[in-house]
Amino acid sequence: MIVAIPPALPGPLAPTLPDPSGSSEPRAVRFLAAPAWLGHRAAYTIGSPILSLLGAGTMVAAPWLLAPTAFGVFALLSSLLQFAGKTDLGLSQLADRELCGGAAGPDRAQDIIRARWAVGAAGFALIAPAIMLCAWATGRIPPLDAGLALFAGFAGMVAGGPVTIDRALGRIRSFTAAALLLQAGMTAPRFLGLLVGGVTGSFAVLAAWFGLAALLLAPPGRGRPDAAPLLSILRAALPLFAFSWIWFVYLLANRWLSSLLSEPVEFGLFAFGANLGFTAIGILMTVAQVRYPAVLAGARQGPCPRRAAALAREVVLVALGLGGAVACAIPLIASIVERVFPHYRGGELAAAVLAISCIPVGMAAWIMPVVVALARSPMPEAVRTLGGAFAVLGFGMVLGQAWSGIAGQAWGCVAGSLALLAGTLAALTRLGLLGRRGAAGVLAVAAVECLLLAGLVALAGPRSSVPTAAGTVPPEGWRLAFEDRFETLNLWQGGGGTWQPSYPSGGRTNATNRELQYYADPRQGRDPPELGRPGPFRVGADGLAIVARPLPPGARPPFPGAAYTSGMLTSARSFSFQYGYAEIEAQVPRGKGLWPAFWLLPTGGGWPPEIDVMEVLGDDTDGFWATLHGRGGGGHRVTQGRVAAEDLSRGFHAYGVRWGADRIVWYLDGRPVFSAPTPADFHVPMYLLVNLAVGGGWPGAPDRDTPFPAEFRIRRISVHLPPGTDPRGSAAAEVAR
Repeated sequence: MIVAIPPALPGPLAPTLPDPSGSSEPRAVRFLAAPAWLGHRAAYTIGSPILSLLGAGTMVAAPWLLAPTAFGVFALLSSLLQFAGKTDLGLSQLADRELCGGAAGPDRAQDIIRARWAVGAAGFALIAPAIMLCAWATGRIPPLDAGLALFAGFAGMVAGGPVTIDRALGRIRSFTAAALLLQAGMTAPRFLGLLVGGVTGSFAVLAAWFGLAALLLAPPGRGRPDAAPLLSILRAALPLFAFSWIWFVYLLANRWLSSLLSEPVEFGLFAFGANLGFTAIGILMTVAQVRYPAVLAGARQGPCPRRAAALAREVVLVALGLGGAVACAIPLIASIVERVFPHYRGGELAAAVLAISCIPVGMAAWIMPVVVALARSPMPEAVRTLGGAFAVLGFGMVLGQAWSGIAGQAWGCVAGSLALLAGTLAALTRLGLLGRRGAAGVLAVAAVECLLLAGLVALAGPRSSVPTAAGTVPPEGWRLAFEDRFETLNLWQGGGGTWQPSYPSGGRTNATNRELQYYADPRQGRDPPELGRPGPFRVGADGLAIVARPLPPGARPPFPGAAYTSGMLTSARSFSFQYGYAEIEAQVPRGKGLWPAFWLLPTGGGWPPEIDVMEVLGDDTDGFWATLHGRGGGGHRVTQGRVAAEDLSRGFHAYGVRWGADRIVWYLDGRPVFSAPTPADFHVPMYLLVNLAVGGGWPGAPDRDTPFPAEFRIRRISVHLPPGTDPRGSAAAEVAR
């Protein structure tokens, strides 16, 4: 993927012009352009796609190194990087218009370089603080990472200035050397930063690479900028920039819309497929930069039926090539995700559908630069060409989210891509480059391809946006090793019992999560009377209720910030197991700040690993979260999925997890809903925990509408083990019936 260079609208390379190496070029550029082979057109034609593929490899590798939530952050930051890299206010297009063929002198070229420095400095100073403040306020992305991404983007934009000038002036060697140097930053350097420092490391490396490139390729201080020429340049460039930038915004809009419509993990899964598609489009645009200058030159000669027919055939060939690639990929997506990107299970269907949307977008990308370059009134033309596409994309993604989550969002992207292609073809007819019949034929080819590929997805693609697994639970032949139906509550009393009403260490809250509850202990003498009564547990006809309440009036908070009492039960002293099927039948409470959970922790202490069978946020009871917390890449790695469901607070549901040596599968009411490969650190005995937390960084604090007392009702907790295995625990025989 390329940032800032080559520009959105490169002019034709002019191999017939001399390749001067005069003193007007910085010394670093002359040094880089010394090899004679850089003067051949093939050096860029071959080298640029190769580096684009390597950069794409880094984007493909990112999901392998990052969990879905972190990758969602990486995708948003990459969008900021690309936005900043394209924000040159049309100076690239102006260089193509005014310098091509040496029409203007070197002073104009230097004015453009100075203007880029001014735009880059002003853009970063004005935009970065606002974006970083928004990042801090929303918590979506780290503010420091946002600043690094914007700095890298603006620095890349400045460094790309000499590239546009060298291309327009026909300095092939200088253009190729500088362009390939900038593209190289998106390959190994970015990958190493990601590998060593995660998301922050990746953007720190890019900030350093593009910042140094700006100083070497476009050194500042070569004459003081004059405000008059600067304003003149920007007035001429802005209309061209507006159209080009709006087009670029469309290419990234689906990710930002999805970030607003989706939960963080779901957005990470959507961004996985969207980034793969954008990478393919970026490579196609790189190839198009070698081809379309000839189309642009022919178009300037006036309308010609032969050229119009040739252009239509060319776009159809692009469609057929993309369609063939997508058709080959669709049946393989599920197995590729399973083997290479296991943390992104659940996003296969969205990825397959987003691949279909790449066909109309790729066709539009092939011809869009010609539309922008020849637009007589850039802004009105941008609205006519792209306005409908934006409207269809936004409306389609909103409807799609309501219909089928991220998979539905992806179908909205397909609708938006067809509207984009229709607008682009209509613009070509207005410019006289295509006839109405030819444009209609091209659009029909795209629509038919999308329809056929949609059928292929239905027949041979991923079946749903959440993975499934065959078989009933508990599996036939597995024996019941633990069950409590809570006719009574059998608390641990020194030498016996089932449940300990606290963490094994005796802890009564989770300060790391900033929770607000104190887990009261109803055993005699364990808590002050005002905290122990009424107790956090109630046993009745429907089994057990874990009850959360505000602290009684006048009660002394047991720790700073404690405002509620609630209950926790753990089997750490009575029962643990390694591999099996654990299930809870429960009804969750509804209300902001309530956080019921059923989970597993290792008997040996320490953290991670952790298996979260179910977690529900009280203000989002239309689904639950299935999560693994483990170690990976030297740090904490999360595998997580949100399972959509009808309002879980309206009745009892069975939440289960089948934990095996190779795979962990989550179930809702006996139906498999999410799965992941068993991580390397999950092959240890674990015990059961069930609790009702209140507050914390994830669910937030209760509000005035949260009903208290709040009850997490539990009918049954059970564990089945595979044949030939035994429970691991200090008192395995103590099983409540």
